[in-house]
This record gives sequence, C-alpha cells and structure tokens, in this order.
Amino acid sequence: MTHSDEAAVRRALDAVAHVKSNRQAARILGVSEPTLRRWRAGEIAVPLREPTRSALQRFFARRNEGGRSEPEQARAEDVEGFESLLYSRSALYQTLSSFGGPGERTDDKLSLIDLLSKVAADLRREGRRLPVEILSEAHADILRGKI
Repeated sequence: MTHSDEAAVRRALDAVAHVKSNRQAARILGVSEPTLRRWRAGEIAVPLREPTRSALQRFFARRNEGGRSEPEQARAEDVEGFESLLYSRSALYQTLSSFGGPGERTDDKLSLIDLLSKVAADLRREGRRLPVEILSEAHADILRGKI
C-alpha cells in the first residue's frame, strides 16, 4: 500500500462522512459509486489508478480554492441535470422513453414529471424563469400513450 494514496482516500472519506448517500458522496469526490462503497467498507486498493488519483486531486483542489461546499456542489449539479430536462423537450422525451415504450411504465414517467414540476417550482421561487409548457405537453403525451 502506498501511504499517500491511502491517506488521500481517508481524507476524502472524512470530507464526505456527513453525506449518507453513496451516490451523492461518490459524485462529490468524482469517483464511481462502487469505488466509494468499497472504500467505506475499508477496502482501499492502492496504489490508486491514475483516473481515481486525479479525481481526488481535483476534489481537494476545489476544496482548497474555497469552492462550493459538497452539499452545495451536489445540489448545483442536480439542478443542472434537472434544468436540462426542463429546457429541452428532446432531452426530456429521451429520458422518458428510456423508461419504456409508449404506454409502458406510465406511473414512473408521471412520477418523473411530478418531480420535475416540483424542482421547477422551487427554481421559480428562487427567481428563475423556466418554460413549464414542456412538462405540461409531456404529461399529456404520457396520458395519451404517445411516450
């Protein structure tokens, strides 16, 4: 084991110890969720592969530059992902289609529209202007079995 790699992983784990979701903690660190799970289970394979080492270096650099806190960064990334679905009809329809063909898994598709509507409402309260007609059209198309 190389001591510096193991120490870096332990520092990174300490930095995201307050984040309970493995997915969110992995996103914050820039590593895969399975990697984070192994680390949290005490399985730290060193020396680290170069992409993993680079991801941790970027994470520590962001922290040292006084960037957003981990929860703020994760929320910003979530908002960016949701915004792409709110502004782009094709991105939204492609995502909905990934749930299944027209008329399939309509409850799941409608749940996503409901979630996106809540995100859009939160963003509007923050003063953001968002097109809501895309969500309304998608909702109607799901009910008609077009998506």
